[in-house]
Amino acid sequence: AWDPYCKEHIHKLESVQKRAARFVSNNYDTYTSTTKLVTDLGWDTLKDRRTASRLTLLQKARHSKAALPVKTLLTPTLRQSRHFNSNSYKPLAFHKDCYKYSYFPQTVRDWNILPQEISDTAEPTKFNAAVLQHLRKQH
Repeated sequence: AWDPYCKEHIHKLESVQKRAARFVSNNYDTYTSTTKLVTDLGWDTLKDRRTASRLTLLQKARHSKAALPVKTLLTPTLRQSRHFNSNSYKPLAFHKDCYKYSYFPQTVRDWNILPQEISDTAEPTKFNAAVLQHLRKQH
């Protein structure tokens, strides 16, 4: 799935969802907030959905339910920190934006700041729901 990092691309992608919210709500009034329409429909932002999808794929790979080479590419942190959960990984080094915002570096950053109780969740559907709920609380 495409997970843009440039603000211009994110804006274009989010505008598709906002147009869909106007269509579903049948509300084309220019004074109506499309963000409010999306919220009223109970839709998560596309950014949150992409983040939850990335994290869920990593969670599945950790539990051998997805074919990602997690054990060869990622190194678990050896000591706990108040900023990271006990399932965290060493952040990956990067020098270019194209790598900085690619799957593993971005997902490891997001994974490491998940609360412990979410990162411990083994069942993918429950994990995804917990991540989305966590992301909603941050807004």
